[in-house]
Amino acid sequence: MNGFLNWMEEHFMPVAARIGNQKHLVAIRDAFISIMPITMVGSIAVLLNVFFRDLPNSWFGDGNSFVQAMTPLINVNGNVYFGSIVILSLAFSFALGYQIAKTYNVNPIAGGVIAFAAVVTCMNQSAAFDFTLANVSASDLSALQALGVEAVANGDAVNIAVSGWG
Repeated sequence: MNGFLNWMEEHFMPVAARIGNQKHLVAIRDAFISIMPITMVGSIAVLLNVFFRDLPNSWFGDGNSFVQAMTPLINVNGNVYFGSIVILSLAFSFALGYQIAKTYNVNPIAGGVIAFAAVVTCMNQSAAFDFTLANVSASDLSALQALGVEAVANGDAVNIAVSGWG
């Protein structure tokens, strides 16, 4: 066993130390550490909703009295989730830019803002999906098409293509 440990210390540890001291990897590590509070808060909110909503709904059926009593707390936890886990990638992009700027001894706030702006710039700015029109049957399709709506029949339902930008 000592032979293996000596070999690891002699051959593996110097390479691992060089990799561990690489500026960009250190910045990624520090960025993940800096978003840890956001991750923990969001994780606790999700965990509480498992106990207040998901498990009681699976055990006692949907709409049981316990879940109805816990609805205000479930809603608060939902807001915490959307304010933490959902925006985690945005917070990480800022933290990564901040940490990299610190390693290069430039303004870290500017580095964070630039990284954040780069992520937002690369986000998809348009949405396109099919929407099923409620209470519209396939027999109304010709009337919609006469009005200029690009609608298609999907069985007994009517779908329209919805798209937007910005």
